[in-house]
Formats: sequence, structure tokens, C-alpha cells
Amino acid sequence: MTLHHCFSECICVPFSDINGGVVPRECIDSDADLPDLLRHRRYPEFRACDDASVAITRAKKANQLGIEKRLSGTYVFCGQIFEHFGHLITEYLHRVIVSSVLSDPSLPILMFKDEGSPLTAWQSDLLQICINRGREIVFYSEPVVVENLLVFEPLSGLWSAPSQSYLQLLSQHPIVPVSVPAADDFTNKIVYLTRSKIWDGKESPHGHVVLEESIEKELSKLGVSVVSPEKLSINSQLALFTSAKAIIAPEGSALHLLELLGAKACRHIIVLPRQYGERMALAQFKPRVKKLTYIDCVQCTRIQWRRGEPCPFSGLALFDFAVLFEALRKILGLDLPSRERLRSMHSEGLREMQRLSRQWNLLPYSRHHSSICEAGRLLAKDYPELSTSLFAISRNLSPFSNEYMSRWRQHATAKGHQIIRIKPSKDD
Repeated sequence: MTLHHCFSECICVPFSDINGGVVPRECIDSDADLPDLLRHRRYPEFRACDDASVAITRAKKANQLGIEKRLSGTYVFCGQIFEHFGHLITEYLHRVIVSSVLSDPSLPILMFKDEGSPLTAWQSDLLQICINRGREIVFYSEPVVVENLLVFEPLSGLWSAPSQSYLQLLSQHPIVPVSVPAADDFTNKIVYLTRSKIWDGKESPHGHVVLEESIEKELSKLGVSVVSPEKLSINSQLALFTSAKAIIAPEGSALHLLELLGAKACRHIIVLPRQYGERMALAQFKPRVKKLTYIDCVQCTRIQWRRGEPCPFSGLALFDFAVLFEALRKILGLDLPSRERLRSMHSEGLREMQRLSRQWNLLPYSRHHSSICEAGRLLAKDYPELSTSLFAISRNLSPFSNEYMSRWRQHATAKGHQIIRIKPSKDD
């Protein structure tokens, strides 16, 4: 079912971001290219050869200097322990699950972990859930020669859909949550997963939502359970995903836990993108959810720009509260807050965005579209997937509009994008 290969006398080098892993002996002795099987699949295609060559170069240097550590016997390679919750799940744990199910349980699993960085509680919990009980895990933090190393082909990855064989494997060997405390039981409830508790305001924001506490307050009034997922155990989070009637959440790491579940394991997920038109993890989520909805309610996104380039995963998002709650009314039948309350939230959100933007030197950003534009609609001709979609403009135009569009226009023009202005019709 799964392609795999056994490499003899290979060198495992530490990861530097995504460059690292297994380098076969032939890449050292005869300058052979790194096999596709061993390349880290961050994108739908394997990483480019020049990225793979970084690992080969480091392996050659370590080999020349002499590698002291050697592992005798056979091991199963499963990547690295990543410090980011979502990326650990989506980029590496699929290797762990496949290896745990399909390889001899007596064979230890080999993974890279930074020296001096002990496993966090959540990392340990994830590994215990994905690996058969009693399976040995060996961590390396420096170059090591392995006598025999078994490597399974990655069957999933960041921005690539899981293979059907992988979904079948998850269905045949499901990760089933054990019983949870009554306080963590959200069976048949509508749940909002908040990100508000993971930012203390002492360091620059990283994908947070302005005035999210107000969203929580209004949803609580409507009977929605507000949950901070980081306060739940991994087991309780999995139970929540499989038992809740519907889950509403701004895009973020907590949703990636879905990728440990098999096909149609969750009833309804409603994702709130932090950038207009984005569809985070659509390929990974869709097979696992009976119903998947994205609500484009972001009013503006402000991020940090470093060395003249945008850092799209930093910064803050401000939602259009009227659009958000109207969508939830149509989708889930929830009541709307009063117009006065929505206007108050809107004004407060704009003031808070201005304050935080000044504090953290955040600038407007849009990756390839316009979500707010006083003059009309903009389409980037270089993005054909947008050519059939005209994005509605919020009537609550913010004071960021001119600056937002000016920055977006400069960035798009610098990238060679042709911008076309289309006047809204009378029906808009």
C-alpha cells in the first residue's frame, strides 16, 4: 500500500527549518541526487533540488570531519519534532502514523530534536497518541550514521491533499479519543475555538484577531461554547472535533488536529480566514469533514514588513462583525446582535487596530486581492482563480482603505501584476 525503502549506512543530519534528514551513502560517494522519497514535502511537489542539496552538503562536511555517533540495527525515520503545533501535525506526524501502523513494532522510530530542548507536554501527548504504546523513539541532534533505515513515503503534507490510501489507513486504524471529563464534553454543541488567550500583548502579534473577546462574549450569549483549545488535553480536543455539532474557528494551528482523524470524522467546521479569500488547509480538511465552510469576513489585515517584504503570518486581522454574524445566522440559525452593538464593536475594533498597528509598526497587506476598496472592485489578472469571483465590499468602509489599497497596489505592481479597476454595478 505504501512505498518505502531501506537505506544502509546512511547519514541523518539535523534539520535547519526544512533542510535536513536522511542522506544515503550514494549521495556522499557519487554525488547522486537526493531521492524524491526523502525530500521534505512542504508543497504539493517535492522540494527543489537546491534545497535538498543543503542536506547533502552538510552530510558531506560531517562525513569529512568524522561522525562519532552510530546506530546499529534497523530504525524507522519519521522526520523532526517541530516547535510549531500545526506544522508538526501537518508536516511530520503522518510519517509517524504510517510508520507506527505498517512497520514492525519492535523497530525503534528515529526523529530529530534540537539538543537541550525537552519535549513539551503537547509534543509528548501527540507522539503518544500517534505511536503504538510501548514503541521506542530515539532522538538525534547531531549527525549520525544508521546501519539500516526504513523510510516510508509521505502520504500527506502542507498544502497537499492526503492520499486515499492514507485516509483508508486512518479509517482502519482510527485514533479514538478515550473518555473525557464532563467539563470537556461538547457533544452536539456549537463551539467557538478562540485564539485570544495565546497572546499576552508583550511581544508582536502573530495572526491574532482584534477584539476577539467581544466575539466570544456575543457568541456566549447565543449559547455557543467558547473554548481555548490550548487549555484542553490533546485527547479532549480530538473528542471535541468528533462530537461537536459545529466548530467555528479563526484559521490557526488548533484546526490541524483534524488531520489525525479519518474521512468524515467531523460534522461541520466553519473557518474564519485571517486574510480575505484564503482557504487554509482546504485540501487537508475537506476529506475529514462532512461539511466545511469558510466565511470571508475579514475587514483588513495588518502585518509586519521586514526588509521590504511582507510577513503574511504575522500581525493582526480585524473582522467585519456584521458580515460574520449575518453569515452565522444563515449557516447555524444564530440570532444577530443588535445594530447598535455591531456598530459599537465596529468602531471599537477600528480604534484598537489603529492602536496596535502603531504599537507594533504594522502595515496593511493583501496577498492577491482587495477586500476593502472605496472606488470599486479590483482583480489581479495574474490569478485566474479569481477571474470568476467578484468580492463584495463591506459597506462599513474603514479609514484604512486608502492606505491599505496604496500598499497593496505598490506590492502588486512590484511583482508585475496587472491591476484592473471595475466599477460596481447598480445592484451592488
